[in-house]
Amino acid sequence: MKKGIRIALIAGAGIVALVFVGPLVVPVKALDTVPAYELAYPDSRFLPVSVRGVEVDVHYRVWGSGEPVFMLLHGFASSTYTWNEIAEALSARGMVIALDWMPYGLTERVLPFEYRGQDSPYSSDAQVELVINLMDSIGIDRTFLVGNSAGGALAASITLQHPGRVDGLVLVDAAIIVET
Repeated sequence: MKKGIRIALIAGAGIVALVFVGPLVVPVKALDTVPAYELAYPDSRFLPVSVRGVEVDVHYRVWGSGEPVFMLLHGFASSTYTWNEIAEALSARGMVIALDWMPYGLTERVLPFEYRGQDSPYSSDAQVELVINLMDSIGIDRTFLVGNSAGGALAASITLQHPGRVDGLVLVDAAIIVET
């Protein structure tokens, strides 16, 4: 081999090794993460709820009190913030609960390997379980479900799987996909 080609190959191998090995030997500063509790609203609440046998800290907010109960389910990549404009007004009619379902907002994110052989903690059925178990933990037997976008699909799933727990269903631009 010509000397120039050999030098180019050695230099190229050195660059490749540096790219792949370098990140393993260069220390990286730890991320400055902020706990969810520090990011929460003044009226935020956190409650450990079992989902597929694993405890998850669920973030939710409550406005008003009494009956009826309205459970607000936000859309994809959103949070309880979605409901800030209407929750207070709706609370004049009863208790309003907005929650961050996994993996959104301030609700704890869990790793799928913690579920060892069970469905993903982010599956539709697991989200239904999260909402029903939160209702049980708070002491709510029945609720009106209000769902926006993907939260509408979740509200519909809850209604189909637990019709005795739902007094009414409000779907706001629900993203319901039916597989054929």
